[in-house]
Amino acid sequence: MKIKLLTYLEEKENLYLNATALLKTPQKRTTTKFILDTGSPETIINYTDALRLNIPFITKGKIIKMGSRKFQGYEYGRLIFVFLTEDGNKVEENIKVIILRPTGLSEIEEVDDIPTILGMNFLREREYKLFCDVSKEIAYLEK
Repeated sequence: MKIKLLTYLEEKENLYLNATALLKTPQKRTTTKFILDTGSPETIINYTDALRLNIPFITKGKIIKMGSRKFQGYEYGRLIFVFLTEDGNKVEENIKVIILRPTGLSEIEEVDDIPTILGMNFLREREYKLFCDVSKEIAYLEK
């Protein structure tokens, strides 16, 4: 089973793996773009997506460092990523995620700029393999 990832080469120096997934909680669902970030140990849902999905900020998690900033993380364990495979089937994966919540008005814009990130915990826990051929701009997940 393959899940195709869109690739973007910016100035032929940086590779961004981008795709769209349906996110759903028991209450709501929304479509979002995410970045597959092999440098991120955690899967992070951006603040705007969390608000659209009515995810509660109840379970305080660890402090997350992004760039030179630190944000309070909140854990949520009932989020489902829904991916479309190359052959048109849907795959649902439930995974624990972290949501970054601003602690004040000055942080709202900064937190809003952080994209939804599919981190290494997703690849490890769900046993996905990442295949990438930069020269052909092909990338996909396989299970």
